[in-house]
Amino acid sequence: MEQGAASTGRKERYREIDGLRGIAATMVLLFHYTHQFRERWGHPYPARYDLDIGYLGVHLFFVISGFVIYMTVLRSRNAWDFARKRILRLYPAYWICMTITFIVLRYMAPSLGEEPPTWRELGVGATMVSKAFGVRWIDGAYWSLFIELGFYVIIAVCLLSPLRRYARWFAVLWFGAMVMHHLWRPVSGISSALVLHHGPLFLAGILFYRLRTASQRNAATHALIAG
Repeated sequence: MEQGAASTGRKERYREIDGLRGIAATMVLLFHYTHQFRERWGHPYPARYDLDIGYLGVHLFFVISGFVIYMTVLRSRNAWDFARKRILRLYPAYWICMTITFIVLRYMAPSLGEEPPTWRELGVGATMVSKAFGVRWIDGAYWSLFIELGFYVIIAVCLLSPLRRYARWFAVLWFGAMVMHHLWRPVSGISSALVLHHGPLFLAGILFYRLRTASQRNAATHALIAG
């Protein structure tokens, strides 16, 4: 990780990233409307048509997020600038989608034999951190947003706070914690707070960005991605 944020320079849009987002979104959509739909309510057509691996679209989203968020941090003036960009990018669309989901499930869930979402779940869910309060998501599909926010906090602290002088050491410790988590898989609040389970996906995205923008080949970056 870089020890400072470079906010100068022309903004660049990677069309490849937009294409990968489309692939990831399609995978997740088909997963929910085939495999997940069958798991909950059944399907009249054969199970062989289910896209069982569609959940990997979420993993792809996390890799893309590592790439894009790292790039955004380097172009942000400070932590408040980064937070403002993320809030404006995520929360308005999230609130609209969550409200629509709440209204639909409020009236349809009972007929499907499920418990409808409560007003408390709607209010807490608006923060995007329902899990931190032990409150059920309005819809389970929103779980990944909590992971995203955790990553945003980590990278902002690492690169946009006075602690950025220790960014390289933090990166090493974070990677070491990920390795230990995947070897022993402890379940704790710390592992969730440090995004250890999905951290390698975000880290891969960061490494892909560094590889994409490097002026020369970097053997260490290649090795980390391969690992």
